[in-house]
Amino acid sequence: MSENPKNARFEVDHLATIMDSLGLNNQVKCHDIEHYRKGFIHKSVGNERSEFFGDSLLGCVVAAYLLTEYPDLNEGQLTRLRARIVSTITLADLSKKLGLQRFMIIDNSVETTDVGRERCVCVSCVCLSLSLSLSLSLCRRLHHPH
Repeated sequence: MSENPKNARFEVDHLATIMDSLGLNNQVKCHDIEHYRKGFIHKSVGNERSEFFGDSLLGCVVAAYLLTEYPDLNEGQLTRLRARIVSTITLADLSKKLGLQRFMIIDNSVETTDVGRERCVCVSCVCLSLSLSLSLSLCRRLHHPH
């Protein structure tokens, strides 16, 4: 791994800003900022297992949301809609809109290639961090809304 001077440190006040932008102000307490910092480590620096789990968790949360919001869609329609939502392009756009990419810890070789910070995705790992912080209660509530 090559050192990257553009990597920024994620702090508690950054979490508050992100949660406010998602409409979750004061609903998420930061019990351990390290969970979130780990969520911003890109796979180029060795976070593949967290990314795998985060991707799975995000897919589950999106599937639960779609089942609730679109009760008349069949399984094929739901699958296609979920695939569009959790695609790399959509998640990279969301990462950018939420300002998450500036906190990503990525290898300098990724920063200087055509992939670059702008196309990196960290939403799934941040989702994992959020779930760890909330002890999966958010997922349970989304899966069983009533």
